[in-house]
Amino acid sequence: MIGRSRFVSVGAVAGLLALAACGTGGPADDTGRRLTIAVVDNGDLDRLREVSTAFTDAHPGVTLEWVREGENELRETVSTDVGTSGGRFDVVTIGTYEAEVWSGRKLLTPLTGMPEGFSPDAFIPTVREALSHEAQMLAAPFYAESSFTMYRTDLFEKAGLTMPERPTWEFINGAAATLGKPGDVDGICLRGKPG
Repeated sequence: MIGRSRFVSVGAVAGLLALAACGTGGPADDTGRRLTIAVVDNGDLDRLREVSTAFTDAHPGVTLEWVREGENELRETVSTDVGTSGGRFDVVTIGTYEAEVWSGRKLLTPLTGMPEGFSPDAFIPTVREALSHEAQMLAAPFYAESSFTMYRTDLFEKAGLTMPERPTWEFINGAAATLGKPGDVDGICLRGKPG
């Protein structure tokens, strides 16, 4: 059964497995049941919704209600709901930030008793670790993102800069200031949407 003060999180390749784990034992027990699922507004989550038919086929009495918002809006909506114990959502997509913060507060349901075939070892180790607390997975990645630094070697060479193997933010900031020429070259370009 789904507790309203804790969440099953789906940021998840095993998203449907997490949904299936929420089942109450079969279609007879599910009549009139609604699961409200908060997801980030992107194409990856379109696929989750598409494959969720496997769950609804196995649980015909369950209705899935999808709440879809932009990343910043979703973070605010879900955080407010969690902070006020509103209980609006049964399943939410979260990022590694929420996984870390909420795990210490016992707001996430550990992924135990999962269906056969679910294995935490199937996930990229750094992603699995970011979604775990005390060696227990609390969310299963549906997709993962990463960031990386690209730079123009010709501009670095001309400015006498050498990119270290593991650059710090201080180095990146200094290099951007050195390379930036107002009206000519921008020293850096970062992700365009705050948050």
